[in-house]
Amino acid sequence: MRLFFFPLRIPCIAAYVAVFLLCGCGANVNIRSNPKPDFHPKIERVFVAIRPTEDAAPVCKAMGVHFNTLLAKNGFDVQVVVNNSLALDEEEDYLPEMKAFHPDLALVIQPEGRVSLNYGKFSAVAFDSSLTTPVWKASVEGDFIGNGYGAIWGLIGEKLTEAILRRLDEDHILPLRHKPVEPVKATHAPASSTSPF
Repeated sequence: MRLFFFPLRIPCIAAYVAVFLLCGCGANVNIRSNPKPDFHPKIERVFVAIRPTEDAAPVCKAMGVHFNTLLAKNGFDVQVVVNNSLALDEEEDYLPEMKAFHPDLALVIQPEGRVSLNYGKFSAVAFDSSLTTPVWKASVEGDFIGNGYGAIWGLIGEKLTEAILRRLDEDHILPLRHKPVEPVKATHAPASSTSPF
């Protein structure tokens, strides 16, 4: 009997481990942001450009999917571009598509340093419709290890996206009509006392 049931236990154990890891993995997001105080236009069209490095490509692709989903859910016309990390000219990667889309707000995100399943740091800058004037700047740090177990790229991308959109909403740069259903495990650090605007 033991020999008969042993093979059946293997997939069960694997399933329990997978559920445990998915439920237990943490994604604490720390954001320092500086919004431009006098920016209050009506936002209808949003362009998001994400520039991955080679090691950050999986999480950046996941963020692209979640930005597209959540912004569309909030009623915005949205276009998301996840650029080629090997491109020599960073701006030429996304500027033609950004200009052709005519966004009311353009958000550019890129990793700062190495991104792993444990930790990642990103910079985020939002521009007004001129595409030259920044109206919001942020430093985003994610601690993905949480309680000692790793996470998977899709969940990390989801948590980072939700945290960034929540901070944009809190800073009155991009008002959200529908908040993410799941509360984000995020620690919102206060904005820098020295505003760049």
